[in-house]
Parts: sequence; structure tokens; C-alpha cells
Amino acid sequence: MYPLWCSLWLLFHLAWVIVEIYWWETVDFTSELWPVYLTNWGYAVLLLYLVMDFLISVYVRFIINTRVVSEINWSMTWYSKTQWVLLNVNNATSVIITLAYWTLIASSKCPSLLDFHRFNLEVFFFLDTHATSINKHGLNSVYAIINIFITAKPINITHMWHPVLFSLIYVVFSVIYQLGFGVPPIYTVLDWSKPTTALLTSVPLVFIGVPLCHVMFFILYRTRCVIFRKCCLKKDKAETSTRHSDLQDE
Repeated sequence: MYPLWCSLWLLFHLAWVIVEIYWWETVDFTSELWPVYLTNWGYAVLLLYLVMDFLISVYVRFIINTRVVSEINWSMTWYSKTQWVLLNVNNATSVIITLAYWTLIASSKCPSLLDFHRFNLEVFFFLDTHATSINKHGLNSVYAIINIFITAKPINITHMWHPVLFSLIYVVFSVIYQLGFGVPPIYTVLDWSKPTTALLTSVPLVFIGVPLCHVMFFILYRTRCVIFRKCCLKKDKAETSTRHSDLQDE
């Protein structure tokens, strides 16, 4: 069933890539700017992970005998390691992208969103509710959270440096892009002509927000393990006991 899960999500996001290519070509935007946004960096990681996840799951499930492989003392392959790194990066960055976008980027389009004395539901009409935005700033996190309970891949707490390094690379890129090429800032909250403001935004997100997101996924992973032990293992033991009883009766 897992290859089916992978294939459905892969097809879904590939379809959105086609939609977004069409959207970028038909609206008044410069397609050359697509690679500079953190959202698109994260979406590229998600797509790369989905492709590898699908190919590896199909390879393991249908091409090699997983039962035989599981009985052999073998080391993790390079593609499994790469997939694991992509999983760690996608998990934390997808959530931090969602949180940062709706609290910092989208809210900047409607200043009254942060004015709690005048807060009302009308401010949400000013937010970016375009379908592609919801997909890349919402469904990405939904997938990452649900996938933790579907996949059997572990989450190692010490691997939080994977998403931290990815986020740090993007911050360095944003500095080089703006100051090195003399172009406007990618995001108003990441304007390096105002380094104090940019640092107060980027440093907490990279070194506090991203690690906390990774810790959240580690907790979800441990929760999944507990659920598996209490539900699935007991069921397997019960079925094994039933088989033994049937054999004894025979």
C-alpha cells in the first residue's frame, strides 16, 4: 500500500508543478524569480523526496525481496541516506515555511491583522488565498505530518542539523542575492539593507524555529512507535497465538 501512497502524492504535486508553470507564464510575474523564494526551495525538496520515496519503495517492494534483505546484515545505501536527509529537511522546513508565511509574509499585506484591538474576520480577505499558495504554504505541512504516521522511516533527534543547514544556506543566499546583485529584497522581512531587522527575523527562525519543528516531528515519530507497539504488535502476537493453537489442534 505504501507505493500507492507515494504515487498519489507524487502525481498530485507534479500536477501542481504543471499548473504553476502555466500560472507563472500567464500572470504578470517574472519566471526567473521562481528559484529565489524559500517556498520554492522547500517545494523542490518535497518533490525530490517524493520522487526518491516512490522509486525506492517500488524497488524494495517489487524488484528485490524485502524479506530476504531484512535478514541480511547490510548497511544503508547512499540513496536511502539521501532520502532520509530529504525527509528531515522537508519535515521541518515545510512547517516553518507555513508558519513564517502566514505570520510574517501574508500578514504584512494586511497590517491590521496584528492589531488585536481592531481584529475581525474581514482581514482574512487580504491574505493570499490563491490555490497554489495554499498548496505550498499549507498542504506541504499537512502532508509532512500525516506522512510521519504512514511511513516507517525513523526520525533521529540529532539530525536536526539537516534542516538547520538548509535554512542557513538559504539565508546566506538571500544576502548574496540582494547585496551582491543590487536587487530588491526577496522578502520585506529579510531586507539586508536593514541588517538588524533581517537578523532578528532569520536567526530565531533558523536556530530556534527549525530545531523546534524537528523536535515536534521527533515527538510525532515516537508517538507513532507507541501506537504501533500497542496496536499492531499485539495484533500480530494474537494472530501468531491463533496459528499455534490451530497447529496444535491439527
